[in-house]
This record gives sequence, C-alpha cells and structure tokens, in this order.
Amino acid sequence: MKIIYDVLNGMSYAHKNHIIHRDLHLGNILKINNDFVICDFGLSKDESIERSLKSSASEKNNHLFLDPLAIGDFTKLDRKSDIYSLGKFIDYVFTTGSTDAEHLLSFVVEKCCSRDKLKRYNSVDEILIDIKMKLNERKNKFDKRATLEKIHNSILDIQTNEFITELIKSGRLCDYLVDNKLNSSVSLF
Repeated sequence: MKIIYDVLNGMSYAHKNHIIHRDLHLGNILKINNDFVICDFGLSKDESIERSLKSSASEKNNHLFLDPLAIGDFTKLDRKSDIYSLGKFIDYVFTTGSTDAEHLLSFVVEKCCSRDKLKRYNSVDEILIDIKMKLNERKNKFDKRATLEKIHNSILDIQTNEFITELIKSGRLCDYLVDNKLNSSVSLF
C-alpha cells in the first residue's frame, strides 16, 4: 500500500499544479530509500497552457498503462488518462501483471480504467478516498470477527453492545445468531 499511496500522492500533487504526466508506467516509478517517486515528466504537459496540450501528436510509449482511448493520437492524453494509468498501476501492484485476478482494490481499478472517461474518477483524491474507505471496511470486518469472538465468550463491552444494538435496529439479529451458530449457551445480555 505504501507504493500505491506514494504514487497517488505524487500524481495528486502534479494534477493540483495542472501537470498531467501522460506517460505513467512502472519504468517511471523509482524507489528512493523507503519512498516511491514518479519520474520522467518529459512528456508531461501543463494543462493551463493550451499550446502545451496540442504538441506531441504521435505516440511515444504504447504499453499496458497507456489509455487506449488515446492510441493513435497522443494529444488525447489528459488528466483522465493519468487516472487510467494509475488504475493499471494499482492493478499491477496487486497482481504483478496476471489477468482476471480479483483483489482488494478491483473496484477502484475498474473505475479508473473504464472505457467511458465520464465514469472514471475525476481526481486522484477521489481514488484515495475510495481506497481509504475500502481499507476501513476491511478493518471493520476484522472488528466484527473480534466482536463475534467476544460474543462467544459472553463479553459485553461498548463495542459488542453497539454491534448488537445495530443488529437489532436493522432487524438482522436473528439472522446473525443463526449464521454464526450462536446457541442458547451464549448470553448476549
């Protein structure tokens, strides 16, 4: 996750300063000590200067990380193309290039790499928000397992109480008891 966070934060900084990379791939990510940095901004463009975006019409690097909507016309590479490249990068970090592999951030990758640019994230910060939400969701699942363990051991603390209260409010208490094979020997109250 450190690699992904470092690269996303680097691209967020570039985008906030109106710089699009246009050539983001594994070869342009360096490890310096314990940090990962983006390099080779040689093909980048300043979004605030219109003439900057009109140059470089020919492809410079056709590879896995290049937005397919820009193949044949490098001037079509924009901020959303960087988003596409980031999605491919995240996918590669989790799968090391193998195809059809589901992983923790598959949803994020799919949204980054949508063939419809309108369905892609609008900013790198949106990607970071979804990743944090996914990691929190994963953490909460771990907390639910710990809570289940407490329930099995008849330990009623604030976390267990809040969890049971939420189950009651949502009408899922009975399902939870059956799904987790909790019997009458476990005292919830």
